[in-house]
Amino acid sequence: MVNELLQSILANGPVAVAHCIDAVNYGLDMAFDDACLLEATLFGLCAASDQMREGTAAFLEKRKPQFRTS
Repeated sequence: MVNELLQSILANGPVAVAHCIDAVNYGLDMAFDDACLLEATLFGLCAASDQMREGTAAFLEKRKPQFRTS
């Protein structure tokens, strides 16, 4: 069950996964408003990434995304 969850998470874009981890790790120790700003900033970085474009294109084309890490 844990391995299934891990595989599900790792199937997403590496940039998005890293930003989600950062949002949790840093956001827990922030005031609510600051944590919301951090989350919004990290989301903006994800939305502007090539990985977001690839993920969206793959979804629309009904195929698995092929994320590049560089």
